Amino acid sequence: VDSLLLPYIITPSKMKKKILKELAEIINSKLRLIAEKKLLTMDFLSDSDPFEAGLKHYLREKLPNLEALFQEDISFCRILNNKNRICHSFFSFLEADKLLSALVHMVNGDISPVLLAVDPSASIARSAIKKYREPTVAKIAESIGFRCLKVNISRSKETFRKMFTAGQEEFQKVLGVLEEYSAWVRDKQEHQSMRIFHLNH
Repeated sequence: VDSLLLPYIITPSKMKKKILKELAEIINSKLRLIAEKKLLTMDFLSDSDPFEAGLKHYLREKLPNLEALFQEDISFCRILNNKNRICHSFFSFLEADKLLSALVHMVNGDISPVLLAVDPSASIARSAIKKYREPTVAKIAESIGFRCLKVNISRSKETFRKMFTAGQEEFQKVLGVLEEYSAWVRDKQEHQSMRIFHLNH
């Protein structure tokens, strides 16, 4: 949509009535795809499968309605910097019936919060939050999510599932290493405290 409008945003004098009508028809036909594909119902994601249910819950929170698709993409600056996510890639996914790819594209390829919502990584995260604070655990999940999940998003649902499983395994390993490091720090601090105590007595 922005690619169609950009030449006329830069040079408004080029915009004629006939061109405006043609652009409106093209834009409307593209936007109708969102409704025709029933993208925002997300009914193609299962409620009984833990991964798909967690993904659906997260995506519905991020994209609850049509307006949410545009919320971060309305500034002139974003248009000029070509950062609008409603772009050629988004509509290409829709036209190819790659609905999950279209949705993941709209959240900038980041589905890492699902790591904090779906077991076994969710239960591990809840335990870790008690020790290391929620922002720390969320940052770890985000880092792992972008490494394991943010790849070429033109993938099948099963490929997303495999990447998510890999992300869960990595999440568990990283938190295990963090626990080992924390135990080492605690032990070191205890030894240092005992040493100071003996020196003072």
